[in-house]
Amino acid sequence: MARITAVNRLFAPLETTEKLLIGITGAGFAGLTLAIASGLSFVDDLMEQHLAHKFALSLLAWIVFGILLAGRFLAGWRGKRAMKLYLWGFAVLCLAYFGSRVILQEIFDSSWS
Repeated sequence: MARITAVNRLFAPLETTEKLLIGITGAGFAGLTLAIASGLSFVDDLMEQHLAHKFALSLLAWIVFGILLAGRFLAGWRGKRAMKLYLWGFAVLCLAYFGSRVILQEIFDSSWS
């Protein structure tokens, strides 16, 4: 049986933390939707501007977060399933943002110019 200590009182209840995570995920999903839509309006050629991988990974992250939110609101997904989807979406989005140099140089053997 878990004991309540002074350290335990510092943290919010799990239900509150989960509601905050879903709220932040929803706001991030809306922001990512706007970023993808507005970004596409400024791109002439995804392949020529070396943005295809960034767009594909951002779209994949958008799909993962969309599945997470749909599963949460339609099927009531919580716990491990929701957290795994959230972390996968975050990892893919980080790869889209930070992994651009690695993908361009190591996989496509090209540079930023």
